[in-house]
Amino acid sequence: MRLAAIYLDFHDYLFEKAQYVNLGGKYIYEFDKNGESIDVSRRINNDYLEGFFDVTNLDSKLINVNAIVGQNGAGKSSLLDSIRSLFVENPYALPTNNTYLFFETEDDKTLKFVSSIYDVGISTVSFKPIKDDFTIETERSNNLCKTIYYSPHFDFKYNPNFDEVDNFDISFDQILNEDLADLQNKNLDQSGFNFSASEELVFKNSIRQILFSNSDLVKKEKIFKDLFDFPEHGEARLTIRGHKNQKEWNTPEAFRPILKIIKDKLKKELDDWTKVRKFNSPGRVSNQIEVNKYILERIILRDLISVIERQMEKDNTYLSSGVFFYENFVRETNRLNAFDSFLVFVDNCFIKFGKDEIPVFEKETIRDLLLKLYSEIGLVKDLNKVENNVLIIGGEAAIEILKLQNLFLNNIINYYAKYSPKRKDKIIEKRNLIDGFINYMPSNKKLSSGENALLNLFSRLHHFLGTKLSSETRIHDEVDNYVLLLDEADLGFHPVWKRKFVNTIINTIPYFFNNLDRSPNVQIIFTTHDPLTLSDLPNKNIIYLMRDVAQGETEFLKYENLDRPNKSFAANITDLLADSFFVENGLVGDFARIKIIETVKWLNNKDRDENLKSYYFTLISLIDEPLIQRKLSEMFDNIFNSDLELQNLNEQIRIMEERKSKLKRK
Repeated sequence: MRLAAIYLDFHDYLFEKAQYVNLGGKYIYEFDKNGESIDVSRRINNDYLEGFFDVTNLDSKLINVNAIVGQNGAGKSSLLDSIRSLFVENPYALPTNNTYLFFETEDDKTLKFVSSIYDVGISTVSFKPIKDDFTIETERSNNLCKTIYYSPHFDFKYNPNFDEVDNFDISFDQILNEDLADLQNKNLDQSGFNFSASEELVFKNSIRQILFSNSDLVKKEKIFKDLFDFPEHGEARLTIRGHKNQKEWNTPEAFRPILKIIKDKLKKELDDWTKVRKFNSPGRVSNQIEVNKYILERIILRDLISVIERQMEKDNTYLSSGVFFYENFVRETNRLNAFDSFLVFVDNCFIKFGKDEIPVFEKETIRDLLLKLYSEIGLVKDLNKVENNVLIIGGEAAIEILKLQNLFLNNIINYYAKYSPKRKDKIIEKRNLIDGFINYMPSNKKLSSGENALLNLFSRLHHFLGTKLSSETRIHDEVDNYVLLLDEADLGFHPVWKRKFVNTIINTIPYFFNNLDRSPNVQIIFTTHDPLTLSDLPNKNIIYLMRDVAQGETEFLKYENLDRPNKSFAANITDLLADSFFVENGLVGDFARIKIIETVKWLNNKDRDENLKSYYFTLISLIDEPLIQRKLSEMFDNIFNSDLELQNLNEQIRIMEERKSKLKRK
């Protein structure tokens, strides 16, 4: 299934008259509107190459890649919004439009389309092929594909008047909203203050980045090996922070007294050592670091339990179904500390379904997580690296701990859905997703803006697919086709990375989707201002938008439009910049252009101020564009009978000889 054409009958921002655009599929489509009926014809796209972008040989195929370009304000982002409006929960939160998406099917005989007329799921406009070599069928959007939308901008697109506008939105706006959604339910810091919004955002973003850059995709598949050199994060600062105390309304009744015993033990252990820390009682503590380690170990256990209780309190589904098989718990654990008592609880609690009793926890996962944390605490020898609720350790150890926390979270996220015999679809309610108690940020390695931009794109997609579409924690139904919409995703990239951008997404994105159960196909549509990206795409795969400022309308330039640039794939970058991005007044900066115009005016003025001769002599020498400099030098020489052009040539020769000499010395 391939998105091959888009027909926009109306858009309240871009234009009033209906327009359409082709996406470089197997056929080129034309639409001729006659009242409420639209005639559709097609012809072979002679530039089409089957499998052109499918270079990974995976089950998940990259069907097509398209770019949208045009001046600022032409409507590139609006076109992406029009596409995704067919698949969102609340299309009325986006600009009003009547959009029709046409999909080519594998048999070449059927063209399926979906409409933005969301209420009925079908179109009120009839599309008719003018020949009988293919048929046109309407389809509900969810049966064809889903869009995933990414934007690095914070552009206030999130609409507070609508809940869940787009469940497949991983843009900065939406991520910001989700990352801060549960902040009020987290514990205070050790000083009794709330963690700030900025700290929370750093925690969440850093975890996504570090787990992605150390994922199997990067480490085992090595799909980025020859594309990007991911930065090392260095030492890690782990901040331990649990969830606020719960009311114990929905925790299974059999678990409550046991958890209370464990928490009471924890409180007593913490209180005792708080006094030791305060008064530094001689003979009971060798040094402050041992006190800090002891306290942090108890904080870790306390906050892990808070995550478990928070999850249980979300629903009372198993209020009377909890079973604890350890009749002599109080007597048997009387001499045990809180940690060992908790492990007894984990080993012996079950959820009962009729005659079946299923363990609540994957006990080895919890045990491994706690023991790894305690082991790293034991290795710390620097007092500044273990204090209050903070543990600073090596990056590799931190990654292992974060992965273990993910396994733990996947286990308790499935507390409701996984065990219920009524749930056959393995879909988990979104509200059952839960944050962990270990927060991460790099302590001695700060990423550049470009590195952050790069990691944000891939880590957010990796996180979304891994937490919301994976078989372990799926909260959305899977489909067989996805359209990935990237709105200026290359923003902030270094020019070297921009040159690699298209090649990178072609060689890597299919791997992300191949991990899903259905191994779906994917199509990528991105907006950009960078000509480097266009040199990697066939011209028919580029959508050019031209904005008429006077009329206030945007035109989609058809293939035959004379205003449409006709060069892209492997074309000269300078030509692409001039044509594709509609740069007026040349290919130099405005300030430089003004200085050049000023110089020409001075040279052409018979009443020129001769005192400025030296000034313009130097200015012309500064110009690095050979053709412009040569022409101005000729004008200067003709007026003043000087040898400026020769001097500039000699200067260039001198520079080249110096470079040659340096190379020989090396």
